[in-house]
Amino acid sequence: MLRRGLQQRRYAGSGDRQAISALFWTIYRAAARIGWHLEQLGAESTPRTYVLAGLRLGEGMARGRDCRAVWRRRKACAASARAMTRLRSRTGWKDAASTMPSMPRAVRLEWPEALVADAEAALGDAHG
Repeated sequence: MLRRGLQQRRYAGSGDRQAISALFWTIYRAAARIGWHLEQLGAESTPRTYVLAGLRLGEGMARGRDCRAVWRRRKACAASARAMTRLRSRTGWKDAASTMPSMPRAVRLEWPEALVADAEAALGDAHG
């Protein structure tokens, strides 16, 4: 579906489509950890905060990229910059990929809870 949607954007170049796809998969792979970190920070769980966290994981804003490259509207850019500052400054959060001992196992593994419960039942404490 992502691919089809990107192919319909005829004015988006292949580099743009590749960057959007990479960001999407970064967020998708870390969705549980991103959500957990946002919850711990008391931050809103919105598509924008997930994108900000995804950019923090990737090359984007983690390396000081100007948010105007992501959001063209000045208000959105300012709001995003404030959100990034809050996300960076609270509770020592380095990036959304980092795991913490207090994370539930399902979040650390990015597995559905039911599968983790099945694995724990089958493997016992030996699965670490």
